Amino acid sequence: MSFFALDLSQKDCFSVISVKGYVSADSRDPFTSLIEELLGKGVTNMVFDFSACELINSPGLVIIMDITYRIVDDFNGRLVLTGLDSLKEKSLRIIGVLARAQMAQTVEVGLELLKKK
Repeated sequence: MSFFALDLSQKDCFSVISVKGYVSADSRDPFTSLIEELLGKGVTNMVFDFSACELINSPGLVIIMDITYRIVDDFNGRLVLTGLDSLKEKSLRIIGVLARAQMAQTVEVGLELLKKK
């Protein structure tokens, strides 16, 4: 099992989730549980920071896609992805995540996007 961790912080009244390590099939339960907990509390606008994420494999991409659809489509929320390298950006674009989520270079820029309605 490869290293995977999620760190939750609050910045400017928004939830920022730092994704660390290797996103794979083993990441589904912790990632989904955290998102469902936040959605259950009415938190629907989030930033996911992938700057410390080493790799996202195919099952990991599906997890991120499912979570994105849950936030954006089911809860009418907004999601900004930050810290993406070119491979992660291309992969997330191909599977349609970036058609629903916004992208920013940094967490700070992502928070500014969320502040704009």
